[in-house]
Amino acid sequence: MALKYAKQPWQTLYITFELITILFILLPVWSITYLFIRPRPTWSWTHAMIVAFRQRFSTLASVV
Repeated sequence: MALKYAKQPWQTLYITFELITILFILLPVWSITYLFIRPRPTWSWTHAMIVAFRQRFSTLASVV
């Protein structure tokens, strides 16, 4: 039973680090970048931001 929780502190630290990275580093970079350059020219700024968030969170969810 002790081995089940052996990775828990590291997992919590990783999730916290990822959330801080997304909110304070990636969100401002994506916001400015997607104002001028979008993955597809037909996408709106909102659509490009949603896709970026979903891609980042899907990779985070697959690790956790």
